[in-house]
Amino acid sequence: MRRMWINLVWVGSPTWAGRAEQWQPGAGRGSTVDVGTLASPATLNIGWNESTGSSGYSSYANTSSAIGVLDAAHGTLTAQLSALNVGLTAGRGTANGTLIMGAGTAITTAAANIGMGGTTEGGATGTLEVRGGSMSFAGTDTSLNFGSGSLTIADGVDFTVGSAADRLGHLRIGYNVSGVDLADAIDLTGDQFTAYVGDELSVGRVANVGWQSRAKAAWCWARTAWSMSVLASPATLNIGWNESTGSSGYSSYANTSSAIGLLDAAHGT
Repeated sequence: MRRMWINLVWVGSPTWAGRAEQWQPGAGRGSTVDVGTLASPATLNIGWNESTGSSGYSSYANTSSAIGVLDAAHGTLTAQLSALNVGLTAGRGTANGTLIMGAGTAITTAAANIGMGGTTEGGATGTLEVRGGSMSFAGTDTSLNFGSGSLTIADGVDFTVGSAADRLGHLRIGYNVSGVDLADAIDLTGDQFTAYVGDELSVGRVANVGWQSRAKAAWCWARTAWSMSVLASPATLNIGWNESTGSSGYSSYANTSSAIGLLDAAHGT
């Protein structure tokens, strides 16, 4: 019987001071991790902090944290997922997740969230390191979301999301849906990235949640190829989009939300 979700590493919601460290089950050569099935897709969490609590005293901050690493560079990782979360918080504390993909990695998911979830304590960061393998998207309203973190592609590797025939629904870079903190995405290094996007490409986007969110994103990659939608179904391109309409309810606390986006296509396609 398959386990339908795997947590690397998890801090449960009741705590405000819990800590969890990393686990690297795929670091050894020959290791195999098989997660989910087409009929019953799983959720894969790498560095997931569910904490939403507090001590009840302002002098005792929420110090919960989760750190998780899944290194599949030399093993085999096959995953049929409903969601992939690499560095995720639920509203408090911090989380840090790292996924290293290798030649034996094959991931299919409806959504991938990298470094998502801002908090007043620092929020989430995520790292996606691609040394090979593939990440494909299947289902309705598919999305690849980067909050804060990095995407690194090894020399000689072409990392492609979507295809001309089956496009990724949403690609969001520097995406803040938390209402607080800064989504400071993303450090982009490596070889070649190709994206086929059907509905939305956003670089620096603040969702209409709260009044303190900030987003800052720059995509300046020399070897990036974009394909945005098709003539029959045009897409939306957002570069620095602040959706916030909220307020604190107090005149002394202004709406401080901001969105900064840069898409530099000077040397890409």
